[in-house]
Amino acid sequence: MPIFASRLDSQRRILASAVPSHSPTTEELLKRAEDLMKDFNAAVDALQKRQAEFQTEHPAFGRYS
Repeated sequence: MPIFASRLDSQRRILASAVPSHSPTTEELLKRAEDLMKDFNAAVDALQKRQAEFQTEHPAFGRYS
């Protein structure tokens, strides 16, 4: 078997294992969406905290608090 063909076959197996064997239910999709929103909100909170820390350590010229 050519190297390209075996590599393509292994990529297909990886993709097949990543795709669920069933269609997700509405409840499963909603749960996943909620989890993604929680992850997103946590990332935004962390970014805002880092931004505030940076601005505290590096105040802009001419800005008064």
